[in-house]
Amino acid sequence: RAGQVVFSGHYLLELARRGATREQAYGWIQECALRSLDGKRKRGETFCDLMERHPEVLRRLGKHRIRELGSMKYQLRHVREIYRAVLGH
Repeated sequence: RAGQVVFSGHYLLELARRGATREQAYGWIQECALRSLDGKRKRGETFCDLMERHPEVLRRLGKHRIRELGSMKYQLRHVREIYRAVLGH
C-alpha cells in the first residue's frame, strides 16, 4: 500500500547531501508521503510524481534523480554483489 514511500530514506539522505537540512528534507518528504497515502491524490499519481512537483525537492534533485531514487532498479542495485559475497563467487 505504501508504494514508493518506503524509499523515503534515500530521498532524505540525498536531499541532505544536496544542502537541505534534515528537518527541511523530512518535512518535504512527509508532505508528499502523506498526500500519496491519504487518497486525495489524482488517480494513478505516485509518491515520485508528488516529489517531482514539490518545488524544493525538484530544485535540489531534478526529475531524473527523483525517478531514479524511487525505482526498484536503484533499490536493488547491489543485490548481485551481495549474493557474490555471501556465496563466495
